[in-house]
Order: sequence, then structure tokens, then C-alpha cells
Amino acid sequence: MLIKLVDRLGSRLNSESLQLVIVTIGTAILTFCPLHLPNSKRMIVPSLIPQLPSPVAVAVKQDAAVAEVMRRIIIKESAGDPAVINPDSGALGLGQVMPENLPDWSWEAISRKVSVQEFLGHPELQKRIIYFKLDQYWQAAVVETSDPTVACRRVASTWYGGNPNHYDDTAPQVFNGGSYPSIADYTKSVCAGFWASLKTP
Repeated sequence: MLIKLVDRLGSRLNSESLQLVIVTIGTAILTFCPLHLPNSKRMIVPSLIPQLPSPVAVAVKQDAAVAEVMRRIIIKESAGDPAVINPDSGALGLGQVMPENLPDWSWEAISRKVSVQEFLGHPELQKRIIYFKLDQYWQAAVVETSDPTVACRRVASTWYGGNPNHYDDTAPQVFNGGSYPSIADYTKSVCAGFWASLKTP
């Protein structure tokens, strides 16, 4: 019956289209009627093997990963002090959010603009806005790498320097006369042990 169908189609299709039809039919047969070899070993067709998600997607739930990155950034940036203001940059609070970013970030996260005073006075509000941005950065990072530590470093690099690709940049950072760690040092510090901490129950 299959041969008759192919002969009938062959009279109407060019060779390239006919090859596509044959491959499609063969794939369907192997999918729904798998062949059995001696010792009950099933024949595996490489083209039909599903592509597994990256190790990050399999082993790390996004919310847990983002929460862990946020925890580490807060420790690094402010040691958990929600009222701290950087004297060189004016960066604010737990995650040292730049004041010029606060209006847009708060609008994105909670659909209204938050003042500096309100931001500094509400640690949970700070965490909500910080988490929102880090979640965006994490989603972008796991598209670029299947290594969870590199994903963490890409997120930290975006947070610290604005560019995820600079996570190995060893140049010292200077802002308004203040000296700060290189992006490489910062991201390594934030993400040291990141993967192990996520695997620990």
C-alpha cells in the first residue's frame, strides 16, 4: 500500500518533494510502529531523539536560581543594609540600584514609579524590584550558556557593569574617584559556590 501511495505521489511531485514525503512517512512509521530487534532492543533513530533542555533548565528552577543570585548580590553590595547609599555613585539600598534606574525599574516591576525615599524605607519593595530585574537577566543568561556558574556570572556582570559579556574583564573599576573591584573579581566573588548551593537541599 505504501509503495502504491509513493508511486501515485511520484507522478505529481518533483524528486525533492518526493524525498521529503518518503522521509516524513518513514518517520511516522518509526514513531508509531517502533521496530524490535533481537533481545527486545528497540531501534533508536537519532533524528527522533528529543532534544533535552540544557543542564541549567533541567537542574535549576529559575525562581530558586534568581533568588540565590539576588541573595549573593545583596550581601556583596550592601551586606544587607537597605538604607545604605554609595557616596560615589549614589547607588541605593540592598542591591545598590542606581538612582537613575529606579523610576523605570520600579515601573516595570510594580507598574508605578517609586521615589528614592520610599525605596530606601521598604526593604521588601527593594527586593521585589531587584528580583524582577535579575529574573530578566537570568532568562537572557541561560540562552547563552548551559553552565549555571557562567549564567550567574553573566547576571552579576550585567548588574555590576551593564554588560553580560564582560564577566571576565579584569580592568579595575573607577567611579567618581572611587576604586572598585574589576567585573571579573566581582562576578567570581558573587558566584563562588553558586552551583553547589543550589544543589544542596
